[in-house]
Order: sequence, then structure tokens, then C-alpha cells
Amino acid sequence: MKIDCFTDTDFTNLNRVKTNIRDRRSVIYDAIGVYMVASVIETFEDEGRPEKWQPLASSTLKQKTGGMILHEFGALRGGIMSWVESNAVFIGPSGPSTVYSRIQQKGGQTGRDGATTIPARPFLVIQDEDAQYIRNLVRSEVFNG
Repeated sequence: MKIDCFTDTDFTNLNRVKTNIRDRRSVIYDAIGVYMVASVIETFEDEGRPEKWQPLASSTLKQKTGGMILHEFGALRGGIMSWVESNAVFIGPSGPSTVYSRIQQKGGQTGRDGATTIPARPFLVIQDEDAQYIRNLVRSEVFNG
């Protein structure tokens, strides 16, 4: 039986990865943010994905000028942005759309008497292809950057 023992470990690649993580972190976070904002906007355009949102109630359709869901004024869709804080990327609504974004995302009771039910229409969703893009981006930046 033969046993080889390696005492001189080459840390060059490991040190390069460590340096890339430190030096490329803001590039990675910014790229993830830009990509995810585009993905969320695509969800608005598709009116839900991977599953379509529940159709609008007939009473809502009578009040709207257009027929698309969550597109009346475009404030929610137009307010989607990304920002980086510390070691995290955040994607979500900004401005006046933050007031009603939660009820659109999760659904619930609304109105003075709580008699109106708004179905959940999740727009902040990480799609399978988004997760794959993020994995590939991080892999590329860390190992090849």
C-alpha cells in the first residue's frame, strides 16, 4: 500500500477566490439587483409567473381604464428598485407604492369595513431561472473574476 502526503498546499487558487469575493462583492450585488428588478417587471408584464394571478373582479374591471392587473397607474411596477445594505441585496417597492404593495403581494381584507378581499398577486418572486442566473453570476465572478 502506498500513501502520499502533501505538505505543500497551493493556496494560490483559494487566495484568488477569497480576493474575488472581497473585491467583486459590490459588482455581484449590483448585478443581482439589476437582474431581479427586470425579473419582477417581467412578472408584472406576464400578470404573474410562474402562475398567473387571479383575474380582476368584474367590479374592479368596471372602474379601470385598462384591463391589465396591477397596471392602472404603473406606480407599483415603476417603483420596483434594488439597493444594497451591508451583505445583502434588497428588491422591492419604493415611493407611494409601498403603501399598498403588501396587500397586493400577500392578499387580504381591505376597505373601511374590511369587506373587500384582495387575492394575493405575488410580484416579488424568485423564479427558477433567476436562481440559476444568480448562481452562475456568483460562480463566474468568484472563480473567474
